[in-house]
Amino acid sequence: MVTFYLILTRHALDAPKKGHASPHRVIIYLRIKTLGRLLRVREERLVIRSKGRGKMKTDDFKSSQQTKAPLHQPVLLGEIMQVFELCKITPHTYLDGTFGRGGHLRAVLNRYPELKAYAMDCDLEAISYAKQNFSAEISSDRLHLAHSNYASFSETRETSGWPESFDLALLDLGVSSPQLDEASRGFSFYLDGPLDMRMDQSQELTAEEVLNDWEEEDLFKVFTQLGEVRRPNRVMRAVLHDRKTKRFQ
Repeated sequence: MVTFYLILTRHALDAPKKGHASPHRVIIYLRIKTLGRLLRVREERLVIRSKGRGKMKTDDFKSSQQTKAPLHQPVLLGEIMQVFELCKITPHTYLDGTFGRGGHLRAVLNRYPELKAYAMDCDLEAISYAKQNFSAEISSDRLHLAHSNYASFSETRETSGWPESFDLALLDLGVSSPQLDEASRGFSFYLDGPLDMRMDQSQELTAEEVLNDWEEEDLFKVFTQLGEVRRPNRVMRAVLHDRKTKRFQ
């Protein structure tokens, strides 16, 4: 049985009312047998009260910043480490399903010197960053790395010879700030760039191809099922009309 922590950072309110404390951060942790199949949500919840965004109080990450600073601060690092401290055993294996820039992983390695880490990421830039900035951990066999999506965890575990179970596991879901800050990736709302939007650069399909070449029925599924667009028909008609005169780039 693997204990898997899904970290949710949702404010209870859009903005705290006058005279009231800032919204709490709620960490909901789930228990699953494998990362490929969610069994059920436990009713146990750990609520961490904090004022505003709060400050990290984890010495593990601060010490690592002196030598190898990540490109951005990992989200809820202090709270995540507090949750890991709830484990009744000393962890020996850790799975990081979304390596990113390794902020969470670095803190875990510093906190548990005897621990071995297994990390995956579908982003080639993240894998390249890991090889450059975690070379010592890789060469010493403390870190095992795989270019893969967490959705393919079972396959990756089998082909890479990873353990069947892990003492700790973490998924930090969503787009990372390095992806948003780099215009060429196509995720930014503020910087002009090509319509790429590939999480995995080894894949061929880009957002440009989707918008310009996909049929109306397929676009409708994308906007409704994946994009959660409020008025999908209106957006779809605009795309179909505009791409007749000029391709989206």
